[in-house]
Amino acid sequence: LGALQTLPTSQARLLFAYVKQFLVYLDRSCKDWDDNECGQSNVEKYVNIVAYREGHVGIVHFLVAILYLQRLHANGLELSHQALNSLILVGLMEASKFLDDDCPNNRCWAAAGALTIAEVNLLELHFLDLLGFRLAAQPAELAGLLRDLLDFARRPSAERGASPLARRFQ
Repeated sequence: LGALQTLPTSQARLLFAYVKQFLVYLDRSCKDWDDNECGQSNVEKYVNIVAYREGHVGIVHFLVAILYLQRLHANGLELSHQALNSLILVGLMEASKFLDDDCPNNRCWAAAGALTIAEVNLLELHFLDLLGFRLAAQPAELAGLLRDLLDFARRPSAERGASPLARRFQ
């Protein structure tokens, strides 16, 4: 975990690009994704906005947020295109609260996600309930997730659905 937080900027940017690629892939694989709707996912744009507005968000936060999404999916939550932005926001918010002593409050997260504070508070409550308030991320879980993310990113686009990371969400 500490090694990820002290990555050189170029490596951190590359990992961040991989995370965005995976989140776009996840968005497009949702059952309610409509190719005719807009032709491209807005998740990448949204992730950039949230990450840059909140400054406190690093690669570790994204990995933990993906781990939370995986847990939600494993608990039976079907990820949808319509809900993914909110789930990413709340996942990052909870990762920040869990990992950092000094983290942005819900008002800041609401502004970053273009939501009201009441919406963020309600999303947070439901998110935590669905996770059973289990936010701890074990080093082995994160190492496995990172390995799978690198495997995902190295595959040609047409083969990404067969990657271990993509299979976690099938």
